[in-house]
Amino acid sequence: MSIAVAFLDRDDPRFDQLAPLFRKYYESMGDKGLMLPLVENGEQLWLESLRKSLGRFYQLVAAIDGNTIVGFVFGYVRITQPYLGSLKVGFWDGLYLEAEYRKGSTVLRMIRLLEGWFKDQRVHSCELQVLVGNEHTWRLWEGLGYKSELYQMRRIFPNRAGNA
Repeated sequence: MSIAVAFLDRDDPRFDQLAPLFRKYYESMGDKGLMLPLVENGEQLWLESLRKSLGRFYQLVAAIDGNTIVGFVFGYVRITQPYLGSLKVGFWDGLYLEAEYRKGSTVLRMIRLLEGWFKDQRVHSCELQVLVGNEHTWRLWEGLGYKSELYQMRRIFPNRAGNA
């Protein structure tokens, strides 16, 4: 199977194919410890936000089989606080690939393409978040030279659950 890996522009006619993939991506994190659920129609809200954000500081790489998007990785560049040197830092914001495409080099090709874009943006470093229960992804990123730096913790108050 020959999978293309390429940057996806907001005007690409396949762009709307990302929404159901984002829903699958988000739902797949539920059994790995994600505590914040995606709201109803959240994938469409994400897609519209992404459509507005793509450009100079935000980028998306798609894995494409024929004319069908089967995966994505996206990220952006942010600037640290002045007391941290106002450094440009790349942030990996999401990675998903349909299960039947996970064997082989597609994920690495997607990562390398976006990582090249981060380097072109002259970032100081890149950061990402991995769910505690997602051991496979922990190993992937550690194998690529990323090191654990902090733990994010969350407490949901009983009267704040859901959309209340």
